[in-house]
Amino acid sequence: MTDRGSNSRRSANMNQKKIFANKVLTYTFVVFLLCIGLDKLTQTNLITNWQMIVGPIVHFLLPLSLGTVVMIEGAIEIGLGILLVTKWKTYSLVLLVVTVLLVTIDLLILHHYNLAIHEVMFIAVLIAIRALDQEAMKSVE
Repeated sequence: MTDRGSNSRRSANMNQKKIFANKVLTYTFVVFLLCIGLDKLTQTNLITNWQMIVGPIVHFLLPLSLGTVVMIEGAIEIGLGILLVTKWKTYSLVLLVVTVLLVTIDLLILHHYNLAIHEVMFIAVLIAIRALDQEAMKSVE
């Protein structure tokens, strides 16, 4: 009987750790998206010169100035960051993976391999957040 109680406590403790990890990753990513989104939207370029990393394909496909493209990106990132803390979190995660994947391709075209590696890590974090969400849903059932 004590083994069942002990296993139950371990399982509950593990679930609490997964929920905590999910919240830490989610809220960290929200802050990250809000910071880079605001930097792009306000065009302060405190983090980096965002216009320098808009690839030629994006520039060719969109008949907009680089500054406008960067501002639109910033607004989208702010929106997706906010969606991460709503009931539309799953949709936000999917859209983020797609956009980060496109940014990664853009960075590879520009030969910014060091930045592309960071983007791949962001994709891994987004996938981890989704996996932790699914685990949390299973533990509720």
